[in-house]
Amino acid sequence: MIQNEYKQFLKKSDTIANDESHRLKILKAVSTHEQKVSEMINSQFCDWEQARGYAAAIKNYALDHLPELLEEFEKKITERGTTVLWAKDKQEARQHF
Repeated sequence: MIQNEYKQFLKKSDTIANDESHRLKILKAVSTHEQKVSEMINSQFCDWEQARGYAAAIKNYALDHLPELLEEFEKKITERGTTVLWAKDKQEARQHF
C-alpha cells in the first residue's frame, strides 16, 4: 500500500516538476516573497546588517546567561503569585501535572 502511494507520488511530482506553467507560478511566488521581505526590511531598519548583529548579540547574551536569567524570571514571576515548576526532563515535567 505505502509502496504504491510512494510510486504515485513520485510520478505526480515528476509531472508537476516538468510543468512549465507550474514552474512559472512558483517563480512568481518566490519573487514576490523576496520583494516583500526586502520592502519590509527597508521600511523597518536603517541598517539591516546592524540590526542582525544586535539581534545575534542579544541571543548570545541570553544563551550565555540563561541560568541566571531563568532564576531572575522565577523570582519576579513568583513575586506576582505564580508558581514555577522546574524539571530536568520531560518525565519530571509530567510528574508536576
